[in-house]
Amino acid sequence: MQALLHTEIVQLQRKIWHDKHIKEKQFQEGDWELLYDSRYKDFKGKLRTRWLRPHVVERCHDNGSMQIRTIHEEAIPLLVNVHRLTM
Repeated sequence: MQALLHTEIVQLQRKIWHDKHIKEKQFQEGDWELLYDSRYKDFKGKLRTRWLRPHVVERCHDNGSMQIRTIHEEAIPLLVNVHRLTM
């Protein structure tokens, strides 16, 4: 019985710590962001950059996806998840 109680206490402490360190990303239309290139996530090369050139957020959707375009006004025909962008 004490083991179950202790496990619940430890899980609650971990949840509180995790939730405290989450940073929420707030994007607006017109912001410049870097796009993460997920092709290289398995290759741990030192000199490879994992970020693509800067992009401008064109449209924000409610479900967390965004339509982006390059800084040379070229529209990208796909929607990007918020987790692939950084400020």
